[in-house]
Amino acid sequence: MSSCELYNTHREAVRAYCKENNLDFEKADNSVKSWNQTSVSLLHYDEEKGRAGLRDETPMPIMLIVLYEDGKLSFEQTEHTKIHLALSEAYE
Repeated sequence: MSSCELYNTHREAVRAYCKENNLDFEKADNSVKSWNQTSVSLLHYDEEKGRAGLRDETPMPIMLIVLYEDGKLSFEQTEHTKIHLALSEAYE
């Protein structure tokens, strides 16, 4: 399964996970993605910290990891998940 297929195949599951966990799916869906054969990491890119992304080695914290192993899908939040993906009403 290629990287694009991995995310695209499970996009609706990511949407459901975001909804269940008060996370902004639009931000997640539009985020920078890094992948291998079994996972996709959704990364936060801050335009204020760097204009050239990876070309100037701007750090991009991992907001959410989508894992697909042994035919099962799972999600891992990081210390950056709530900071960058939490819906505003989740903080109210």
